[in-house]
Parts: sequence; C-alpha cells; structure tokens
Amino acid sequence: VKQIASRIVLLLTKWKAVGGYRLIALIMLLFFCISFSFLIAIEFSVRLFNPQEVLGWGERKSLTSDEIVGYKLKPDSVTRLRWLSYDYTVSANKLGFPGALYPETKTSGTFRIFVTGDAFESAEGVDTNNSWPILMEGLLRQSKIQAEVFNFSITGWGPQHYDRAISTYAPIYYPDLIIVGLFVNDLFDVTITDEEFHNSIGFNKKTQNSLHSYITMIHFRYLRENIKLLIKSKLLGTDYWLGSSFSHIESVRTANRKILETNVESVAFHMQSIVNTSNALNCEVLVVLVPSSIQICESEDLPYITKAININDLEKYDLNQPQEIMHTMLSELDLPMIDLRSVLSSSSQCPYQPKNMHFTIPGHQIVAESLSNYIMSSEVIR
Repeated sequence: VKQIASRIVLLLTKWKAVGGYRLIALIMLLFFCISFSFLIAIEFSVRLFNPQEVLGWGERKSLTSDEIVGYKLKPDSVTRLRWLSYDYTVSANKLGFPGALYPETKTSGTFRIFVTGDAFESAEGVDTNNSWPILMEGLLRQSKIQAEVFNFSITGWGPQHYDRAISTYAPIYYPDLIIVGLFVNDLFDVTITDEEFHNSIGFNKKTQNSLHSYITMIHFRYLRENIKLLIKSKLLGTDYWLGSSFSHIESVRTANRKILETNVESVAFHMQSIVNTSNALNCEVLVVLVPSSIQICESEDLPYITKAININDLEKYDLNQPQEIMHTMLSELDLPMIDLRSVLSSSSQCPYQPKNMHFTIPGHQIVAESLSNYIMSSEVIR
C-alpha cells in the first residue's frame, strides 16, 4: 500500500511539473469518465443479456393501478418485457386485459367463455397470442364452434381479483362459461391487500430505467447478489431463494398446512361469490387447478432447485397438499374442476420455463387442447 501511495505521489508531482494543477485535474476527470463509462457499460451489458427483476416486478412496466380490480394492464398498450430469462410481448385491449375484446351484444350461435386467473392464464413469459385462452379459442373454432374467449386474467392476481373481475365484467358480456384458474399460491395471495400488491409491484418506486438506476448499477448488483446466493446455497447445501419462489415450495411444505387450511376459507368466500354471479347470469363455472413446476417437472429440469429441496422427504413436503385442500373446498361448493397435473405430467418435456416459473408455449398448447376437448365433450355447449 505504501509503495502504491508513493508511486501515486510521484506521478502527481511529475504531472504538476509538466502542466500544473490544471493537467492533474484534466487527467483525474478523464480517469473518472473512463471508469464511469466502464461501469455503465457493465450495467448496460447485464440489462441487454441478463436483465434482472429490479425495483418491483418484472411486469411492472406493463401494469397500472385500478380502482375496481386493484391493478391491470395499461389499456391499449403493447409492452415488451425482459427479465430473468424472459423476453416477450404483452398486448392489452382497451379495458386493460390481454387478448381480444368482443362487442357487448352477443350474436346468435356464439359460445362465449370468460377466463380469469393469474400469470398462467394471462401468459406470463410468452407473447399474449400464445396464451392458452387464445389457443383454446382457435381450437374450438377449428371444431366449428363459434367461440369468443374473453381473457380477464392478470399476473399476480388472487381469488379476490377473480371475483371482482367476474362481478364487474361478466354481467356486461354475458358468457356461457366462466373458467377460473386457481394456482397453488392462491391460498396465500387471497390474504394480500391491494396496497400490498401495489407496493410489491413497485408503483411507489423509482422508474426502472431511470438515470439513477444506471448510476447505481442496480441490474448488475442484483445479478451479482443472486450469483453469490446461488453459489453459497450449492456449497452449503441450503435453499436458493429464487428456487423457493419459482417452485412455490411453500404451498407443498407440510409445516404450512394449517395456514393453507385457514386461508382456503377466504378462497371459498370468493368462489361462492363467483357462483352467485354465474347463477344470476345463467352460465356455467369451471375451475382449473394449476400446479407449480415442482409438482410436474423433475428437479434436474429446473436449474433453480438446489439439493436442499428434497421433494421426496414426505415429512417436509406433500405434493398433493394444495390440490387436496382446494379439491375439498370446491367439492363442498359443488363446482366442477379440472386438475391439470395429469395432463401436464404426460408431457415428454417439462412444460414450465427452465429459468423462471410459468408455462412454456408447449405448456399453453397442452392446456388449450385439454380444455377445448373437455368443452367439446361436455354438455356445457347449449
């Protein structure tokens, strides 16, 4: 350290002798600019090749708050989203929901389907046109069914949002069938308030692409921290936090069963409200139970799962737990349901994103085919 300090002093002395303090100031300024440009280049490179989820949700740029449903997509918008291996486009209609919006008046012979759910229905991670509701509509039309599918689904939504969307918009468009997607984490999301959702999304945070975010190198810092945590978890055999988040491991953790059984009462409240709305509109309701990646795919197909999560440890984990709890609740409400575990498990490839948590395009195709076959073989089409 002393040698380095002495060399710096010697160098400054030489510069002073040549050009005085002005030369020293110019050289220091040049050094600062080069260093700053180098750091900005690192930050830009991370954003370009491996963007992180910073200052709120990765979907934040496409979302806006809403007095009725809490939050939704920005109306009449097309937004490209890139975060944690994702690069996709979200298209919103004039109401702020993904997909097409048909006229309020239904033409004769049309079969209308109202879909609501969270990221698995709104198509998080893939372009909106690849969502299973849109694919299902196409399959039904190929089978000569004049289907119109409305997709009132938004990433992160819970049963309270499904209820509000149905009670608000279903009486306007008069569907023949309402499909509600219930994901395993709905047993947790049902307890979260709109204010908590807004804070989590990041509506109250600085702009994700602000000058401040570049200067603070926020993407690079998040990437560096995630790499450190991943290495630490592999070396020490501990859980990696993104692994827990992406796999929704908390829903199958046996220690959480009492919490889930308590929260399901709130889910039942909203599902009963949905039944009441459907009865008033004389339409059918179908519930689709959506599993998490860890319930379908092998651990080796999910790089974010570390050895700390031994899903075969029956004392710690019960892969049937969330569906078992929701099955009981839905049976008591006499609601028909489709458990997607069987159809998704039959896939030759993991139908979930390998570096995130949602369906791949083949995953959406599998769900679309399953539901269109169910609809065509059932008596729901009048």
